[in-house]
Amino acid sequence: MKKKYWFIIIAVSSIVVLFFLFSEDATFDKPKQQQTAIEVNRDSVYLDTFRYSESKKTIFEIKNTGHFPLIIKKIETSCGCTDVTWNKKPLLPGKTEKIQITFTPNSLGHFSKTIRIFCNISSQTYTLRLSGFVKE
Repeated sequence: MKKKYWFIIIAVSSIVVLFFLFSEDATFDKPKQQQTAIEVNRDSVYLDTFRYSESKKTIFEIKNTGHFPLIIKKIETSCGCTDVTWNKKPLLPGKTEKIQITFTPNSLGHFSKTIRIFCNISSQTYTLRLSGFVKE
């Protein structure tokens, strides 16, 4: 009975050790992406008051102020009413690119939307804000 008990303990311990060894190796194989820095001409835009039947467009300018190419992996919006267009190529150091935001209202009244840029900066995301008022 004791032999069976020790065999189970050794087998479980071996499996746990192997699991941690293989999970460590997987993290070492992934190359680290070089981080850069950015400046944005403004963090938020107020689109004023406009009609429900209108769409509003605005531009954010983003500049790569770091030493490595800026790679925008994706841009997420807080609502399907907000569309984003940007150049998907890496942005070289010192260069500036435009991000176009188009807002198409889906309700009346005040709105506040967020746009999250996922990229290779130290915080990994940069948040922009869009707000305004929609009337009939």
